[in-house]
Amino acid sequence: MSETAIREEFDQHKEFGLVPPESAVLNLEAEEISVEDIASPEIQSLIDGMYRIAEDNKNMMVGLAAPQVGESKQIVLIAINKFIPGEPPNIQLQEFINPVIIDESEETVEMFESCYSTDCICGMVERAKSITLRAYNRYGEVFEHVFEGPPEAHFAKHEYDHIKGIRFPERIIDDSKLHWVNINDEEEMKRYKETMANQGYWPPFPRQKYRDLQAGVPLATFA
Repeated sequence: MSETAIREEFDQHKEFGLVPPESAVLNLEAEEISVEDIASPEIQSLIDGMYRIAEDNKNMMVGLAAPQVGESKQIVLIAINKFIPGEPPNIQLQEFINPVIIDESEETVEMFESCYSTDCICGMVERAKSITLRAYNRYGEVFEHVFEGPPEAHFAKHEYDHIKGIRFPERIIDDSKLHWVNINDEEEMKRYKETMANQGYWPPFPRQKYRDLQAGVPLATFA
């Protein structure tokens, strides 16, 4: 699909709605933003819109990337608070513009991941235990942030991958760890997470169907 066609496809998302999982923009490496343009009304409006979406999904959305709202720009929101098991999350999002990885641990941890941009496709993803990002904030200031341990480091790399045109299924090497789970069914999600925690079996989601999704086949075809 040409850049012009992609732009036309996403004109309908001016109100910063999430694009569907089969959207071509999710496969693109996002454009870097010049420091001079960070203060522009276009970029500031995009950031505001991303925060509005996150606010509408408060205590559920731990990150969001500009491509997910149809804008191929290097902007991500990532939760910077610590997550304490058994305690309600107090999600604090921070914008990261043109983020770069400046440090990543050799030690890795495997963790469950899902995504608005893969709908009911879930899986177990192995990522670095800690990661450090350097980026600009919305005021054009450079800062660094260390994401230490799961789930914080997973969240950070997950969102960073989005601006590289990568979604988490591409990070899963073992096809048996890629699954289809009804994320809107609390009981099914609970069973799935318990099964994964106990290293049990869950029917794998065919890799080819994810490739079809990347090629633009709607997820409704798989249900």
